[in-house]
Amino acid sequence: MRFLFAGFLALHGLAHLVGFLTPWGLVRAPAAGTAVPTNTLFGGRITLSDFASRVASILWLLAAIAFVIVALGLWRQASWWRASLAVIVLISLALTIAWWPISRVGVAINVALLVSMSVSVYLAFRADIRIERARASSRSVMISTSAGPIEYADVGRGSPVLVLHGTGGGWDQGINASRALGELGFRLIAPSRFGYLRTPLPPDPSPANEADAWAALLDELHIERAAVISYSAGAAPAVQMALRHPHRVSQLVLVVPAAGGILSEKAEGPPAWVMNAVLKYDFPFWAAMHVSRRTMLGIVAVPASLVPRLAPEDLATLDATIRAILPVSLRKNGIMNDARTQSGSDLYPIDRITVPTMLISASDDLYETLRVARYAVTKIPDARLLAFPSGGHLLLGNDRELWPRVATFLEQPRIAAASPAREYATAHR
Repeated sequence: MRFLFAGFLALHGLAHLVGFLTPWGLVRAPAAGTAVPTNTLFGGRITLSDFASRVASILWLLAAIAFVIVALGLWRQASWWRASLAVIVLISLALTIAWWPISRVGVAINVALLVSMSVSVYLAFRADIRIERARASSRSVMISTSAGPIEYADVGRGSPVLVLHGTGGGWDQGINASRALGELGFRLIAPSRFGYLRTPLPPDPSPANEADAWAALLDELHIERAAVISYSAGAAPAVQMALRHPHRVSQLVLVVPAAGGILSEKAEGPPAWVMNAVLKYDFPFWAAMHVSRRTMLGIVAVPASLVPRLAPEDLATLDATIRAILPVSLRKNGIMNDARTQSGSDLYPIDRITVPTMLISASDDLYETLRVARYAVTKIPDARLLAFPSGGHLLLGNDRELWPRVATFLEQPRIAAASPAREYATAHR
């Protein structure tokens, strides 16, 4: 079927060549009702000169070339062919409408292509969202706590680690991001933070109240102390938990920490009304995933220049992380809340943190979290910093070194607490 459709697109493109050749006298001008344009536009309302007709014919030549290129892209299953086809069909439709009624057959073909593409896109979207919604609730449970209902997942056995995800996440992001740590013998407890997935947004969703909620979650799970590991925007409630409930936190690991509560920098982003509109429905994000790879890389703060150097397993991690943001509509309230709490003058007294602390980031993180981590390590007593030269916001390509270092840190809290603040610069092997 793919080859047949590719062949049809190529033939449709070649038909556009007649529109290029006719004004140059290379083919005979047809009778009305055929698919070849003449110098008459919009049913005779506009008549072009011979020179203007030849100039306009170049558009038909470009459309012909574009259809053939898209057909080749489809045949080779290139990632860009769908988006490119939509653009060229719209251009072709504009051309055939302009030369109506001579190009009425072309109008019909382009309309049929647009309808079939729309149906195909809708069905693919519905199928993907159905899968992602099922995945987002497949391994989590709801629990009632003194701070309200909380959704969480509990994976693995061993020393407990409370995992706090970043913006656009949920329990699934927390589990996926820390899976390698679970494989090293730790129990991962990953809640969906306020406003994400099934955890409701309370009247006061501040990082301080969120920290109290995680203490309440540990109460319900009968866990007296746990290590806390956070990602990106999860740093704010993680730091608050270390400050408000130090007796419940054995170690603190801030991975690619956002500036909230640490530096008084205002986060830059779209206006709130734009975010509300975009995040309310899943289709815009789903469509962007399929037509704008660079936009998705910007969202997860991974440099485009890094991608060609990634191993297959890291590419799979990158794709899975982007896809796991769906359904974004179920994460909207949490994303909006993070946007409100991740910048401003509400700084936390991080110099009062008493638990062993490790900060981790990469030099090429587009969110510049290494700068935040380097500042925090100078303020948090006895903190240490693990800095990678590359990896982006997802620390891609560093798992073999990253997680054994984290595991060692979690297993030796007394050594970690007694070590002077220092930075461990690492290099890819």
